[in-house]
Amino acid sequence: MSAEAVYATASSRSEPKEHMLVPEHVRKAASKGVIYEKRPVKDTAGKPVAGLFNAWITLDNPTQFNSYTTDMVKGVILAFREASAARDVVAVVFTGSGDKAFCTGGNTKEYAEYYAGNPQEYRGYMRLFNDMVSAILACDKPVICRVNGIRIGGGQEIGMACDFSIAQDLARFGQAGPKHGSAPIGGATDFLPVVIGAEPCLGPAWPNRARSWAMEKSQAMPISWPPPIRMPLTRQITGLSQARIPDTMSLKSRI
Repeated sequence: MSAEAVYATASSRSEPKEHMLVPEHVRKAASKGVIYEKRPVKDTAGKPVAGLFNAWITLDNPTQFNSYTTDMVKGVILAFREASAARDVVAVVFTGSGDKAFCTGGNTKEYAEYYAGNPQEYRGYMRLFNDMVSAILACDKPVICRVNGIRIGGGQEIGMACDFSIAQDLARFGQAGPKHGSAPIGGATDFLPVVIGAEPCLGPAWPNRARSWAMEKSQAMPISWPPPIRMPLTRQITGLSQARIPDTMSLKSRI
């Protein structure tokens, strides 16, 4: 093999491969209601670290408490895949727009206007939902759920798929579906027994009514549900104004 051929082969091997599922402009066009942005990582002195970023994935439907539509589910899948493959991303923050809710699950307006009249389509929707949960679980970077308000139903399930949560002090967690005949099988039946134990999941408050949790220090405790059982749904509680995310460089030392 000639020297030129050897050099060409070595150069081709040194060029990084593209591992994104779709080009960035395609993801942006397909991600209606989902914001993907990269924010610089800061060191312990508060200075940006060159070339390193946190990926922020935001559910942007605040007028409907960040409930996800079919298009938003697809956007979340693509956003997590991009964050996972990005070489300059070291962690992912998953949150919602505004200060009222992280996410309240599936968009009931879309359910009523489309899926209620087309039940045969719901299987495809649930396939997408399961793929969204899988995209969060399989992300190659630590995933932090920034809980800025209520996290209910499917929002609770995709939140529990994250590595851990950081919540404001008025955050509320629960499952509303069982009260209305909707089984919480999008993740709650998988994650909750692991997080809080099987018996609390089968208690009198489940599944007859939605659960609501008050935040206490770094854990959550059920309201008016004896005996008091602390549930480590969150690692850190922040002030009401917003759930602040620690700088990734200091955070990674504690993971």
